[in-house]
Amino acid sequence: MRLLLAMLALVLPAGAGDHRRIDLPIGPGGRATTIHCYVFNSDVETFRVIDQGGLTSQNSTNLGAACAAINATAGVNGSYFTPEGEPLGLMIAGGKSTGSPALAGVLTSGVLWSDGPRGAIARSKQFDLAHTKAKDLLQAGPFLIENGAAVKGLEAKRFARRTIVMTDGGKQWAIAYVPGATLAGLANVLAMPGAFPHFPLKTVLNLDGGGSSGLWIRKENDQLFYLREISKVRNFLVIVRRNQG
Repeated sequence: MRLLLAMLALVLPAGAGDHRRIDLPIGPGGRATTIHCYVFNSDVETFRVIDQGGLTSQNSTNLGAACAAINATAGVNGSYFTPEGEPLGLMIAGGKSTGSPALAGVLTSGVLWSDGPRGAIARSKQFDLAHTKAKDLLQAGPFLIENGAAVKGLEAKRFARRTIVMTDGGKQWAIAYVPGATLAGLANVLAMPGAFPHFPLKTVLNLDGGGSSGLWIRKENDQLFYLREISKVRNFLVIVRRNQG
């Protein structure tokens, strides 16, 4: 009975998510690297897209300020953008659409969306981007894991900072900051049984990386954990409590 209760505690939405650290052999030569994650349950928390409004005149000074402004529990940088600061593909932030649906190229091959009650990750070509009723949406890519398996043919030489979003295909989610890994190496390790100990990974989608990578977490005692982004970015993906409205 105690074992059963302990197992249920891992999946039931008792409260807000939590900051977790995972050491994985994804560095050069298989060196162990610490991934920082915010793991949450979508019955309790959901994600929103924050539009910075461009690159020259931004709505918030950085990721931390954007998260604090809406009392978020966590956040990362969002999806790719052009040199002029326009979203690469479609972006929907609070019901307002910017950019255009893009079906070509791996950087827009996935769509992360939420209509409020529900949220999911889908293939852009299989999602009705032109008529979606999503309130928050980002096109991003490439996929690292689909249907529980590592995606083949990913770039395998360039080590860089990465930010990713992960789900079990149901209510278990995580956003994560990876200090340095190749896309192929990260995908292959995450697909190994037990590599991500908090829930089985069905889908992992890559977000913008490099100098755009950042992770902000507000802990239960209101202490802040912030791996700061270097570059200005067009949008943020933030996590909020559902009871915020």
